[in-house]
Amino acid sequence: MVWIVSDGNPGHYNQSRAVAEAVSDARGWMVEWVTVRPRYRGFLRPLIYRMVNTFADRMGMSMARRLFAIEALPPSRPSMVISSGGTTAVFNVLAASEFGCPNFFLGRPPLRFDRFSRILLSEEAGDEPNAVHLPFLPTPVTPELAEEAGTVLRREIGAGDSPLWAMLIGGSSRSHRYDENDWRELAAGMNRLAARYGGRWLITSSRRTGAVAEDILRREIDSEAIADATWWCSNPRPVVPAYLGASNVAFCTQDSLTMLTDAMAAAHPVFSLHPDMVVFDEGAEMFRSYLERHEGARRIRRVPIADLGQLDLDLFSGFEPVRESIKNQIYEGYVRDLLDETI
Repeated sequence: MVWIVSDGNPGHYNQSRAVAEAVSDARGWMVEWVTVRPRYRGFLRPLIYRMVNTFADRMGMSMARRLFAIEALPPSRPSMVISSGGTTAVFNVLAASEFGCPNFFLGRPPLRFDRFSRILLSEEAGDEPNAVHLPFLPTPVTPELAEEAGTVLRREIGAGDSPLWAMLIGGSSRSHRYDENDWRELAAGMNRLAARYGGRWLITSSRRTGAVAEDILRREIDSEAIADATWWCSNPRPVVPAYLGASNVAFCTQDSLTMLTDAMAAAHPVFSLHPDMVVFDEGAEMFRSYLERHEGARRIRRVPIADLGQLDLDLFSGFEPVRESIKNQIYEGYVRDLLDETI
């Protein structure tokens, strides 16, 4: 059995889910979710981290129950524990210590790296123990999943064989700043492409997009150019795999590496759209290198939002889409060997 320790964050959820599903597919293990919330306040975190770094082998689940509010524990002991998000790291380590099983962490944990069997990083691992550098963020989206969901969606909306394009929309972040003009340019570019090629859009915004941006897009995108839309502020729905699978090509604002990776995982050409204001400071080096690596491999093409309407959608020959499931690549390359050694 795989225990996924969750903090409720959707991005962390999907990354952990992707690795767990790959393990489940390969080994037939059950997957159980354990949602936890720290009982301790932020100023106590350094003390808790020092205690776990030093005494985790003596603490186990009795201490985990004191430190965390736990919705429910699975009835069976885990053969593997996995989590993402700093607030899950302590529970991850204590559970693995209690049950004597390997534990995996996605991202850079607030604890010593050697408290985990393996750290899966999207940035360069350096000399840290037990850390490996992943070529992709883990994603549960696969070409097969997207195609199946997309086929159902096309049938439901009566799209037939007409061209559809996915548009995954994020919002302002530390490195990307959108203003109202960016959203107007995005709408104008989408209208121009639809008029030129006769395609229609499958649009989903996200938690980060915000009501102001959604209002501009809903008002200014030609309604006849929209095949289906999900506006997160008013009616959030989990539509990304279906939208990607139903589409001939995907567009994604590049502020969200999670959405961008989902788009790549569906095995279609991907245009990565960015606003005028993009600032990669020292803390965003991983973000920059991720974009550059995948553009260099011709999996994505970066385009300013202002140039969207001028794209030539007949020229897809420059893309090299991902063909093999990303989650399976991560399992085979970075997870399977450790499980083979320890289980």
